[in-house]
Amino acid sequence: MERRDALRLLAATAVAPRFFDWDAGDLVAGLRHHMGTRRARPASPYAFQLLTPPQQALVDELTELVIPATATPGARQARVVEFIDVILAEWATENDRTLFMNGMADVEARAAARGGAAFVRLPLADRVAICRAMDDELTALRAANADWQKAGRTGPRPRDHRGLFWHHVRQLTVAGYYTSEVGWTRERKNVLIPGIYTPCMPVEGR
Repeated sequence: MERRDALRLLAATAVAPRFFDWDAGDLVAGLRHHMGTRRARPASPYAFQLLTPPQQALVDELTELVIPATATPGARQARVVEFIDVILAEWATENDRTLFMNGMADVEARAAARGGAAFVRLPLADRVAICRAMDDELTALRAANADWQKAGRTGPRPRDHRGLFWHHVRQLTVAGYYTSEVGWTRERKNVLIPGIYTPCMPVEGR
């Protein structure tokens, strides 16, 4: 099930009482039919609203470095870049969009200084080094803000770490991944509608 379909299904719970008169078997059969129909229909390609193709490639690579594919799919397979495009185009403020656009330009400037190529064309070690440098900057600024809070907020306040591009990348990657189908069902092993009885299934651990 696509993320947008899951949200639509959750929104549909507002009319759930009309289904309470259904027989349990009919309800399960109806849900299975809905899920089977959704799987049978190929998903339409997502049309990006804001990010250009080079920006899409950059954000896709950054998110995959945050949550790489291991035994479970990573951010790329979860199509987190599409989630970020929706957030930036439809939900973010103009200031947030500007921050994100400037952040992408800064990453490309770091890439050019390191290897003279676009970020996605750098060797993996260089891409990781750039992300680690941004992560170190975020960690240091977060610690400075924590120290300022502990000191009773005396003296000039450090720059807010939430204004850093890398903070937004990490936050949006985690949010996009764990609201995706692969993040929710394969990483977290959750189900959208728990409690459906499926007979004759093997039991793990026995």
